[in-house]
Amino acid sequence: DTRPGEDGGRIVAVAEPSVIRAALVYALKAPPAIYWNIDVRPLSATTVTGRSGRWNLRLDGAFTQPSRA
Repeated sequence: DTRPGEDGGRIVAVAEPSVIRAALVYALKAPPAIYWNIDVRPLSATTVTGRSGRWNLRLDGAFTQPSRA
């Protein structure tokens, strides 16, 4: 809330899935009950972009090693 929206900066956070869920609920102004419906996989990437209350959300799956045949 304290960062100016027009500064064009980025924030990178490495956090537990529960922290990411809480941040998403807050950023998206979703009802608190939604927290339990957001599935954030360990070692995955969550990207939130946008400005002035218009947000885009991308949840990328966990990075996995290719299986060996």
